[in-house]
Amino acid sequence: MRGFEDAAASLRRLLDEHSLDAGVRNRVELVFEEIATNIIRHAAPRGEIDASVRLDDREVVLTFEDDGMPFDPCAGSASAGYGLTLVRKMASRLEYQRTTQQRNRLRVAIARA
Repeated sequence: MRGFEDAAASLRRLLDEHSLDAGVRNRVELVFEEIATNIIRHAAPRGEIDASVRLDDREVVLTFEDDGMPFDPCAGSASAGYGLTLVRKMASRLEYQRTTQQRNRLRVAIARA
């Protein structure tokens, strides 16, 4: 979990550099935690989990990529837990792709307004 803790700390430092509404910041941090822990617990990735953040005037976009088992959180599966249901409600946009390299790529956009 050391990598997760380092990534969460990096995210907090990045968010400190931008003037985000407290509610938006809370949603970004919660979505990051939910998605990252779900990948760790359920996808069984063999390699590293890549995460990136893009901020603009309209939204914050978190992108996660891993080599774990395929799972499309956009599909609305009945097996989705509370955390994923919460992520879906907080996201203004959710995009999933299984890449040609057999990696999961998930983009979660959170509106700034």
